[in-house]
Amino acid sequence: MSPKSGETAYTQGQAAKELPTPAGGAELVLVNGKIWTGEPASPLGSKPTPARFATTLAIANGRIIAVGSNAEVQPYVSPKAKIIDLKGRLAVPGLIDSHAHFILGGFQLLEIDLRDARSEAEFTQRIRESERARAGSLAARWRVG
Repeated sequence: MSPKSGETAYTQGQAAKELPTPAGGAELVLVNGKIWTGEPASPLGSKPTPARFATTLAIANGRIIAVGSNAEVQPYVSPKAKIIDLKGRLAVPGLIDSHAHFILGGFQLLEIDLRDARSEAEFTQRIRESERARAGSLAARWRVG
């Protein structure tokens, strides 16, 4: 994946030299870890190459500003930074994917979730509230769940 306009892609051992270090430096630093960088990306059809890992990652303002060894990242660390010692553990990017299938997700919006209803009164109350909320709509004709 190539960087968007105004962004820079960094490889292991390359700190954010193209951008000024944010005032105060990194506020979060992961050290002594096995940090997956996603590199190298093998061209389609070629033999996969082993992934490379870094030991340290620095973050400022919610963005990664340096990746590499402890020594390479040290210049970017704020004295007030929160340092997390990974003790050799693995760190990977947190990818968030809601992954809702369009039709199924739409039908789930019509459902009344009764699984955690604690009593018959709460059960009927949720159904009653759903009826009121959907009055006059096409969804009022369907009851799913």
